[in-house]
Amino acid sequence: MAKIPDNLSFEETASVPTIYITVYHSLVNIARLQRGETVLIHAGTGGVGQAAIMLAQHIGATIYVTCSSIEKRNFLIERYNIDPTHTFSSRVSTFASAIMTATNGKGVDVLLNCLAGPLLAAGWECMARFGRFIEIGKVDMQNGRALEMSTFGRRVTISGVDITSLAAYSKEVYRSTLQTTLKLISEVAVKTVYPLHVYSVSEMEKPLRQLQGGKHIGNLSWQQDREDW
Repeated sequence: MAKIPDNLSFEETASVPTIYITVYHSLVNIARLQRGETVLIHAGTGGVGQAAIMLAQHIGATIYVTCSSIEKRNFLIERYNIDPTHTFSSRVSTFASAIMTATNGKGVDVLLNCLAGPLLAAGWECMARFGRFIEIGKVDMQNGRALEMSTFGRRVTISGVDITSLAAYSKEVYRSTLQTTLKLISEVAVKTVYPLHVYSVSEMEKPLRQLQGGKHIGNLSWQQDREDW
């Protein structure tokens, strides 16, 4: 059984599984991200984005990241010491050409994607030879959208990650990944994301609106109202 680190609060512990199992399974189990490789992380200030940044830093990868505002860009630079020249806008597809310029035309080895439509297609275009594209979004998969096949000529692979399916159909992988991520946190190799916003169930509309607006930083979670305990 996975041991909960003593340095975590109840709220922090509750936030770990969804975020860190997603990130570790994506970047380590599937992408096999290595020291010195390049990784593009979309929506870097969200819960998954921050966790991915911390894990990639622990591995020793070179990080590129997108976000949707100047405030979020400054947060990433100040909190995670992201190179300002490695930050791009997630709202326009021009991040792809900027990535190609920054990598001298090579592209990135790994992409952790949560963007959809033309923005997903833009990321697909900036993959390096033998790159690994990890899709954690659901919109394009559910809508059955197609990808430009020529990118496969660079021997790029694409994988979809959904930890709900992982927990249901690959329980041992789910369990071992949870154990590993809790160990990393207990050793302070990575940390829980910041800030952690906790809402009661009766306030659920507020975090859902924040998610819809895409303006929040950190992780949003909720717990049962105390009077219902």
